[in-house]
Amino acid sequence: MKPALPTETARLRFTVGAPEIDEEFDAALLYFTDGTVEEVRGQAKSGPVSAKNEAEFQKFHSQLRSRVETPRSFMEYEMFGERIPNLEAQVLAELYNPAHAGSFMALLHAHKHPQMRFLIRPQGAIPSMGPEEVALINVDPGDEQDGIWYMSHTVAEIRAHTYSSNEEKHVIAPEHYDMDVHVGKNDHLAAKATLRFKAVRDGDRVIAFSLLPHLRVSSASLDGKAIDFIQEGVKQDAELSLILPQATVKDHEYTAEMDYEGNKVVSKEGSGNYSVGARENWYPAVSVFRDRATYDITFHSPKGLTLVGVGKPGGEKKEGGDVVTEWKSDEPLLVAGFNYGDFKKKERVDDVDKYSLEAYATTEPPDWLKAASGGSPLDDLGGAHQGGGGSSGILLTPSAMADHVLVDALNSVRLYTQWYGPTAYGRLAVTQQPAFDFGQSWPTLIYLPISAFLDPTTRWRLLGRNTFRFSKEFINVVTAHEVAHQWWGHTVGQASYHDNWLSEGFADFSAGLFLEATLPTGDDSQKFWDSERRMLLEKNQFGFRLNDAGPLWMGIRLDSFKTHGANRAVTYGKGAFVLHMLRYLMQDRQTGDQAFIEMMHDFLTTYHGKVASTEDFQRMAEKHMRPDMDLEKNGHLNWFFYEWVYSTDVPSYRLEYTLADADGGKTLLTMKITQEGVEPLFKMRVPVYLDYDGKLAKLGTVPMSGNSTSDELKITLAKRPRRVLLNANDDILAAAVVQK
Repeated sequence: MKPALPTETARLRFTVGAPEIDEEFDAALLYFTDGTVEEVRGQAKSGPVSAKNEAEFQKFHSQLRSRVETPRSFMEYEMFGERIPNLEAQVLAELYNPAHAGSFMALLHAHKHPQMRFLIRPQGAIPSMGPEEVALINVDPGDEQDGIWYMSHTVAEIRAHTYSSNEEKHVIAPEHYDMDVHVGKNDHLAAKATLRFKAVRDGDRVIAFSLLPHLRVSSASLDGKAIDFIQEGVKQDAELSLILPQATVKDHEYTAEMDYEGNKVVSKEGSGNYSVGARENWYPAVSVFRDRATYDITFHSPKGLTLVGVGKPGGEKKEGGDVVTEWKSDEPLLVAGFNYGDFKKKERVDDVDKYSLEAYATTEPPDWLKAASGGSPLDDLGGAHQGGGGSSGILLTPSAMADHVLVDALNSVRLYTQWYGPTAYGRLAVTQQPAFDFGQSWPTLIYLPISAFLDPTTRWRLLGRNTFRFSKEFINVVTAHEVAHQWWGHTVGQASYHDNWLSEGFADFSAGLFLEATLPTGDDSQKFWDSERRMLLEKNQFGFRLNDAGPLWMGIRLDSFKTHGANRAVTYGKGAFVLHMLRYLMQDRQTGDQAFIEMMHDFLTTYHGKVASTEDFQRMAEKHMRPDMDLEKNGHLNWFFYEWVYSTDVPSYRLEYTLADADGGKTLLTMKITQEGVEPLFKMRVPVYLDYDGKLAKLGTVPMSGNSTSDELKITLAKRPRRVLLNANDDILAAAVVQK
């Protein structure tokens, strides 16, 4: 389908629900399957397309279809990266099924912003993000205003109150994958994937899959019969789409089979280290982190190397020059993956929680780390040199720290089982990856950075002489954070990008719990929350606090040229603080954290194997909240979620108090609390603590509203405290706390 190109510069002025947009466009490409054609025919004057305009059209169209190998921004990744959509295939899918609502897509080359998109798509304006159907986005990473300008549900949905993060937008529901996968010593992968799926609705003939563009499909079949498929060139919009010979019938089961092979999935990093780059799209996935399926995977990998997959290991045998291993998951998973290398394995079984834990690490670091260390900076560490360092004799043996990693993982599993309840997996493999400063968690499989497998002295020597981005706080919590995703992110999934804090924020909160439980006498837990606060509230080079980029609920949309990293800071840090604040609001002198623990158990049980939204979690918190949390006397926590999830206010506090002798050897505390820096309706219960020679006792909480100062409060204490404190446990995310 090739829409006509305007012959003159067009001026577009329209309102999308928020600011009015006024822009000039010198080219527009329109894709539509709705009633636009009738409107155009009734109003436009047609005429021949000039050779100049035809050439411009071809140039613009070619640009839209060209994949960017290394995207420079999130939006460029979504629209031109590995997930670059095949617009013609999307239009074909809608034309094949006219019973469902059509779409309208305007791809605009504007004077100020040459990569604009206006989208109205019933299947989701950006399907990988969530269900919202309307969007205005700027895809140009060189533009300071790149990103999503507007994104929302349709007016009809909003008026009817039928919109939700849990809207079902997919045309099929995967049920089971059976895969036979050959992984080579180089970066080659060849596989046959058999997928059993159920049709979600009637009438569809085009089924889209996410698959790494470098993996080329050679054949496809449906229920045993060969079918056509669409997969453009590697450097183009290579999204894979199967073309079904007949329209789907709702709830009917089908079996699709695809043969594919290619490279860029696994790359050599030297000395037995391999990096699995394509972790989400090494197989044809319908929707990663949204749809669950069971898996039976047979891997063929070279002898001398160890492959670790998701699920539970089955049989193992040697076949020619390969080792053949089987991996099976009876519990439906949101994503499948594997790690790979010359690993040494250590394992232990936790008899308390019946969990099997394994740690996999190499005996030598990847080549880049050897080169970075240069050999000589590490030679004076003392002790015997280990691990194939060549002539430099460097002391870098990741597998030597596997026991330490295993202990952290074991303690995390025990702690989270106590606070949240059990997962259904029963197994966890913690594996080393060559990357230095990030981790990732798949169900039953964790990719930990190699920095977690280096002893502290080695890390210090490396980082003292090099310029890697690194922090002690990261190493302290990376294992605990990634283990927490087995609960939050996998056992309970998130409904959309709005709800990603239910995964990442919960995992960060869990890491704070881990520090509190394992280092109770140190200050690492306090440093963790201090670090989270700084990440949110310190100004960047443009003078912005990342917290102020937008509400927690906005997720990935918070990132922009001047607020780079806001999504990370707010989704992880503020998301963790939201759960942390709820914990302290729910604490009781007699039962401690019992109410909070019961809430988290209930949330895990209720949404086990499902996706949850922010609204779902709010309802769960309201079910378990203490009576004194009902500040609006309506049985809801709208006040709390509005302030901390849907808004950006961060309060400051000032405490003024005196301690005086009272009758009977007691002490009279007189105090006033001031809350500042918030909107008039902002409410909070502000915690007051007493310090008795280093031991803190919570006196209670004082309800505050807006920018105000409390009445003078007088309380008689049994004994004199050393001092009185506000917010001693970071109970509230506060910009400042002044006490005098």
